[in-house]
Amino acid sequence: MKPLLMGGIIMLLLMGVSSAEEPPDWAKHDYSAPVDEVYAAAMQVILFQHFHVTGKAGSTFWEFHIGKSPGYDVRLTVTRIDDKHSHVAVERLCPGDKTCSLNPVRKEVRKIIDGIDAELRGKTPGAS
Repeated sequence: MKPLLMGGIIMLLLMGVSSAEEPPDWAKHDYSAPVDEVYAAAMQVILFQHFHVTGKAGSTFWEFHIGKSPGYDVRLTVTRIDDKHSHVAVERLCPGDKTCSLNPVRKEVRKIIDGIDAELRGKTPGAS
């Protein structure tokens, strides 16, 4: 009975690991700037867009809420590629720390990605 129980637990763990999806290409972007600059630009964009920060902002990520009630919880993560390049990925958070489809918030995610790019170029996000 114990081997069957252990097999079931292992199967559940593997299913949980494989359920987390990589964000789609449109929710990721590489920037020619160090992590601290990209993180600061992301912070400006998130605040400019009036998104409600829902989770603790770490040194390389932000958790925030997009949309009105019920809306969606999202995490933006900035990772280092090298000293002068960074990678940003945006994922939608679902209960139980699983990720789920970003399609409902695609427009807002693109505004964030484009806004970071504009902020790094010295333009105000959303301004034409």
